[in-house]
Amino acid sequence: MRVLASVASVLLLTGLIIAAPLLLLGVAPPEDEWTLMLAVFGVLLLGGGPLVLGSLLATWDVRRGAAGRRRLRAWYLGVGLAEVVGAAGVVAYGVINGAPVWVPVLFVAVGAALTAAAVVVGPALLRREQADRAGAPPWAPVAQREIRRKVVIIALVFGAVLIAASFALVVFVGFEDAAESLLVALGLAFTASALTCMIVSAPFNRALRESVGGDTTLLKKVGKAVLGRRRVDLDPAERDAAMIYAQVSSITLPFQVAWITLLYTGLMIQQITRLLDEVDVFSLVLLIVLAAILLVVLPLMLVRIARARRWVRAGEAVAAGSAGPAGESGGAAPRAEQQP
Repeated sequence: MRVLASVASVLLLTGLIIAAPLLLLGVAPPEDEWTLMLAVFGVLLLGGGPLVLGSLLATWDVRRGAAGRRRLRAWYLGVGLAEVVGAAGVVAYGVINGAPVWVPVLFVAVGAALTAAAVVVGPALLRREQADRAGAPPWAPVAQREIRRKVVIIALVFGAVLIAASFALVVFVGFEDAAESLLVALGLAFTASALTCMIVSAPFNRALRESVGGDTTLLKKVGKAVLGRRRVDLDPAERDAAMIYAQVSSITLPFQVAWITLLYTGLMIQQITRLLDEVDVFSLVLLIVLAAILLVVLPLMLVRIARARRWVRAGEAVAAGSAGPAGESGGAAPRAEQQP
């Protein structure tokens, strides 16, 4: 259920980003192109804030402990500020371009409704998943066969959507330009495979959460130990949790890199197809922003993958009788020669 909710949320946010400019252009065309960027940025905040908050509430038991509750209040404050800034952007667009009053009211109402849904649905999904997890078998390392099976599923979805979409566009829609048809089909294939990647990797995300028992405070500590650059002292129980966290992260993070790359590539291809028809400032700016995000995020995630895998190798060294992540300090992060 949580996987379906996550996919629906991503589709909803993507739909808002695509539909919002079309609505604004139809109702109140911008006098200056930059005002459209302002409105789209506002819509992104209005929809993205609730999406992040709902994901947090559906994944982590953030109300556990005083530190978790303080962190939750900070999240509420951050999302609230994002909603205010987003609403201001949409209202500013309406005032500058003489849009009807109902236009900014509609976007603000949608943002408020999504926030309310995140606060209600997120904890409900978490409670349901916690009830389903009762009596579940203990954690065990993920078999390489299972990882390969998921990769094959993603590849099959990509190929099937590419072939089916290309055939439909050329035969039924009647695109005269076969190259443009293929480009559109390619964008659909990337998007479909990104959603597939999110779905098939959901069990890994659950395992990551279960490695710290859903405790956000423990998550923060072992996350710093495994993925950070500084040495972190861990007690034996925390060290065990960190080892499981590292093993799961070494699998989960590559899937996250994959679905982010696939999704953003699909969105960029969509903008390229629009630019082939006509010069569209919005599509050009969105294309540049998406590419810039990938260029910034991917190297950071690749570094984290390397650090998680070093912890896994250190753990295997411990099992083989060599020095491992605990070093000789009884609970510290890997020693300098092993630490990322």
